[in-house]
This record gives sequence, C-alpha cells and structure tokens, in this order.
Amino acid sequence: GAQGLYNISTPVSDPQPGDLVFFNDPSRNAGKACSHAGIYIGNGQHIHASSSRGGGVIISDMTSGYYNTYFVGGLRLS
Repeated sequence: GAQGLYNISTPVSDPQPGDLVFFNDPSRNAGKACSHAGIYIGNGQHIHASSSRGGGVIISDMTSGYYNTYFVGGLRLS
C-alpha cells in the first residue's frame, strides 16, 4: 500500500509530474506515516483512486481543502 511505496522512495519538496504524492489524515492513517497516495500530474493536480463509494480514478486539486491540509510530501521512485 501507500506505506510500502513511501519506504522505497526519495523525498522531494517540489513534486514533478510522475512523482508520487502522499497525504496523512490522522483520523484514517491507522498509525502509519500516510493514509493516501496519488501521482502528481502537474498544475497542482494529482490523479488517485477515489476513496468514496463507487471508487474509480479521479483528478483532484492539491492546493485547497483536504489535500492541501493533509499533504505530507512528494516522493520520486528510485
């Protein structure tokens, strides 16, 4: 899951398209360092699996609301 990817990656402070981005919602992380992951696609947006019922892949803006609040950093796969 998200934690496994987090463990094999290089932290980046300024994500570029293709980098992984991680979020940590304390109410959903079950004690782990991150609770959700996506892939940065540029222009402040990331693509990720929806956590709502029905699921699917969605694109969300990282600069406001939930994702801005819980953003913990980007990672580049090595």
